[in-house]
Amino acid sequence: MELSEIAKLAWLITLTQIGQIVMMTTDLALIGHIGAEALAAAALAGMVYVLAFSFGTGLLAPIAPLAGQAFGANNLAMLRRVLRMGLWAAIMLSFPITA
Repeated sequence: MELSEIAKLAWLITLTQIGQIVMMTTDLALIGHIGAEALAAAALAGMVYVLAFSFGTGLLAPIAPLAGQAFGANNLAMLRRVLRMGLWAAIMLSFPITA
């Protein structure tokens, strides 16, 4: 029973990963026709994007478990505080990451 539910979720994740690989391959094939410099620039931009995304995700990752803990403890004041501080952190991080 659990295996079938996990397989349903895994199938969706697999399709998403395949879609991302297809998009990346298509992008590289089209950019490759422009030239080697354009391909190198696209690869560098992709790596900078992944680095910035990973940095932001890592800093914002603790918000969900902290909010879940506060919700589970029925501590609504702490829940509001965690969500508010998480929103402020996301807003403050968005400016340097976007730049």
